[in-house]
Amino acid sequence: MIPFHQARDFSAVISTGFQFIREHARTLYRPLFFICLPIKVVASVLLGSFFHNVGPGRTPGGLNSVLTMMGGYLLIGISYMLASVIICEYMRWVMVHNGERPTVRQLWRESRRHFWLYFAISLITAMIMGVGFMLFLIPFFFLLVVFQFSYPLHAFERASVGDCIGRAFSLVWGKWWMTFGMLLVLFGMSILLNGAIDLPTWLITGFGSLSGISELDDPEGTSRRLQWFFTFFALIGEVSALLLMPFLQVPMCFQMLSVTEIKEAPGLMTEVQRFTLDAKI
Repeated sequence: MIPFHQARDFSAVISTGFQFIREHARTLYRPLFFICLPIKVVASVLLGSFFHNVGPGRTPGGLNSVLTMMGGYLLIGISYMLASVIICEYMRWVMVHNGERPTVRQLWRESRRHFWLYFAISLITAMIMGVGFMLFLIPFFFLLVVFQFSYPLHAFERASVGDCIGRAFSLVWGKWWMTFGMLLVLFGMSILLNGAIDLPTWLITGFGSLSGISELDDPEGTSRRLQWFFTFFALIGEVSALLLMPFLQVPMCFQMLSVTEIKEAPGLMTEVQRFTLDAKI
């Protein structure tokens, strides 16, 4: 079992995160696809329907088209948040149960039980980052890095909403640049891998779907082909994003645990308490 509470440097955090994903890939990806993929499919269909409504030969549907597009993006946001919750709760289960891997039902029960608290964390942190964005970009990027610790703090410590936000500041303080560099590396890697997965499929599908389109001859058929193209386009992008999601979330969880160990040494205190109890016995 990979130790959770352990001080690690930059490369060790990333390599440990990737090792965890490799060892738990089967049981980690199963709930992600069973729970999050259906939401992404519906979101992709809604986005494709928007392009069908505003496609060639059609009059834009006004409010209905806008609501369709907004509904698609809302579902994408929900699936992203839910995937983050599932990954954090999965790691907590493995830590608490000494390496035991949860079933989809067990993980869904835990994720559902704490979903609204995660939602509250997301809502409050999004509002704070929104204020930072309106003030200037630097506060926004600072807060974006800080709040990477908010989900792991609730997962591993069951901290309240206020504690998740407050402790995120105290933990990141002094480790911001390291955490920012890690986030930048992981995000850049995800973009490159996402492009490598998506680009060939997009090109093949795009040439196959859009070649020979003539909106004057068959506006209805053209709009329908555009609908299916953009639906498939969105679905491929969302599936690849779901595949890469653990490669961003898991290392950030280990980063939070590493910083906590460096600053507060909870793992060391646990061992001291265990040694004290053994000595008394």
